[in-house]
Amino acid sequence: MKAGQFFLLIRTLFNCGAACTTSVATVFLLSKGISYVELGTIWGVYLFVISVTDFPTGGLADIIGRKKTFALGSLFNGVSQIVYGLAPNYPLLILAAILSGLGSAQVSGSLQAWLVDELQKENRRKQVGLYFGKARAYGSVGKFIIGLLIGLLMKNNLKILFLISGFIYVCTAVVSVLFFNDNYGDTSKGISISKKAILHFIKSRPLIMFSLIMTIYYLIYTVFIFIYQPRAIELGLKVNFLGYLQSLNAIFMGLGSYYAGELSLKIKPKILLISSYCIFFISLVFISATNLQLFLGGLVSFYLATGMYFPIYKSWCNEYISSSVRASVMSLLSTIASGFNVLFQVLVGWAIKMFGSKTVLLITSLTCLISIMLIYVIALEDSKNKPFLLQIKK
Repeated sequence: MKAGQFFLLIRTLFNCGAACTTSVATVFLLSKGISYVELGTIWGVYLFVISVTDFPTGGLADIIGRKKTFALGSLFNGVSQIVYGLAPNYPLLILAAILSGLGSAQVSGSLQAWLVDELQKENRRKQVGLYFGKARAYGSVGKFIIGLLIGLLMKNNLKILFLISGFIYVCTAVVSVLFFNDNYGDTSKGISISKKAILHFIKSRPLIMFSLIMTIYYLIYTVFIFIYQPRAIELGLKVNFLGYLQSLNAIFMGLGSYYAGELSLKIKPKILLISSYCIFFISLVFISATNLQLFLGGLVSFYLATGMYFPIYKSWCNEYISSSVRASVMSLLSTIASGFNVLFQVLVGWAIKMFGSKTVLLITSLTCLISIMLIYVIALEDSKNKPFLLQIKK
């Protein structure tokens, strides 16, 4: 199996594990009797663990192999979902968040770094954006099916979804161990590669701005996750209908990813990334509406923008990273964004309690304008540093 095909398979499996719980996670946790502030604390712990372990595990992936690191992360994710489902109290929910954070840190950057270097070996480096887009599109097929099943079969017993999710993550780990041909970055000592990655990052102004763009996306997504499920219930939708929203997510995120990947071969990344943030802006405004039709239109727009965002962001960002520290730098970008978002989790929960979801959505929509300005500055750097970029790609 070629690198691109294996990447699509393993990413689809992983996305199916996530799809089992993302459409109901907020409602499920709130049903355990916790408050929005406690919910924010759970997400905050999750992101804090990522922020302190993501960069070291990125270096680990470059040193010991990206297969081992990805498999370990998938296993941690599986265990965390089982603990979420069975946890009878708040402390165990915090434990689940810690395990989930460790898993996400292991996964972050490892699989993407593996694909980029494998395609580079096959002289297909330009197809990175295409495969990132296809991976999200193919994963959306699994999300669509799982969302339909949730809508049709699930009523109130949401716990089973977390157990199924855990099983799928464990299967992902097993498949990656059995069929993943490993590759490595710089196999020097961890301290050396970490230092090399940090120096690589701080010398690149575009990478610094990419980290800010990712931070803003995390803020937007945090607000969305906090608000859309309870808001859907407030507007008259039943809990099982959240599964159908997951299918809606799959359709439009898949379309966004697929066409963004295809268009990345023809259109400059700055145009596609700016377009995604324009759609984010519109979607947040629509989701704040009290009209169900506008709310659903906002969800569709948000899913489409998310699908567009990731393949373009990751493909463009990788143009500034050398192969020897690719996983480390990608993890460093995630670490920086996650570090900021530890604060965002509690602040968003507090802001919703103080000002209401509509005000929070409208204020958050304005951050899209900041991202658009940062993208424009990166594009200017692109035009000034073409020789440097060609050297990095080699």
